[in-house]
Amino acid sequence: MKKIKLFGKELISWGEEKNVVKKSQVKFDPKILPAKRVSIPSEGETLFNDEKVEIISPTFLMEIIPIIRKLAYSNPNISQALNNIVELGNTGHVVKFDASVKEEEVNKMRAHLDLRKKEWSEVTAGMDGLVNKMISQVMISGALSNEWVPNFSLTGIKKIVIVNPEVIRWGYNKLTQDYEPYQYVTGITVPRTNESNLIKLNPNTYKYFSLNGDTDNPYGIPPYLPSIDNVRTQKLMMDNIKFIVEQVGVLGFLQVLLEKPDIQGGESQTAYITRLNQFLEDAKKRVQSGYRDGLSVGYKDDTEFEFNSTTKNFEGVSELFQLNELQFASGLKQDSSMLGRNYGTSETQITVIFTKLLSQLKNIQNLVKFNLEYGYSLELRLAGFQFNSLTVQFN
Repeated sequence: MKKIKLFGKELISWGEEKNVVKKSQVKFDPKILPAKRVSIPSEGETLFNDEKVEIISPTFLMEIIPIIRKLAYSNPNISQALNNIVELGNTGHVVKFDASVKEEEVNKMRAHLDLRKKEWSEVTAGMDGLVNKMISQVMISGALSNEWVPNFSLTGIKKIVIVNPEVIRWGYNKLTQDYEPYQYVTGITVPRTNESNLIKLNPNTYKYFSLNGDTDNPYGIPPYLPSIDNVRTQKLMMDNIKFIVEQVGVLGFLQVLLEKPDIQGGESQTAYITRLNQFLEDAKKRVQSGYRDGLSVGYKDDTEFEFNSTTKNFEGVSELFQLNELQFASGLKQDSSMLGRNYGTSETQITVIFTKLLSQLKNIQNLVKFNLEYGYSLELRLAGFQFNSLTVQFN
């Protein structure tokens, strides 16, 4: 019998006294190394709980994801930030196999994948289009969520279904101590797990990869979430400027004061007011026509012209917009220079920014990489190919 120490604790093992002990010869005391989880999930509220499963509540309102998705279509800052990540992140990829696979077999499997990938999506330009969607999904929702749907004969993948992450709920299985994915559905009749409109997804076909988070909670957190408040502030600022421009113009407004005509004998008060209004309307048309011709005339001491500039009222507005855009860029996890705003960025700073962006892209690509590796492996296994492992490498 031999004793092994781990972190100062003695772990009892059995086997021959040799320098190298085979795995099959080593046995550990379950009292020292328990073959199960000892800690318990420390998440807050739960959506559903019974003796078998506990549906974990997300750490944020899932309804915010559709809002971010709409803003990615309509807001120029969020749209540009997303476009930057998609264009720089989708560099194309290659599939590599373990060294035991012969080159002839590698070529067959790559040719098979190239043929099958074209059929996996009905609305995108092959796998590159699907990868664009995957990267966009990660940035909008903080997670990659899709289902690899096998064909009826189980000889390959029929298609890839993009599943909105906001409808995914995670359940903690108290027996296996694993997290299991469910889909929350409303308005349709489906085989439900319980009264909570939850259908259990198949972990062999459905895959969910979260981008970030610091707890055991499996939900991904949308990276653009901190930018939402700046969207509201920016819209309020733009609405105010739009109102000023619509009311008084871009440069300012001309004020014309005229001598008011006297009331005529026998003229009623109503007729007098009507005549004054018509007099002002006619004067307005004459002044507008004169300014188009570059000439305006009036009676001395009877007509007073004064131009009021609005540009002086915009002093300091650019600084407010700059502050908002800097905070906006921070919420989007990008430097303002990547959004077309040059606020004194130096060449050295650009190098740092680009290096940081490359690291950011690597983290996002890793989610897509793991997802593609699983799907490609599933397709090839179902098609009857034999290999130990494959890896996806972005160009």
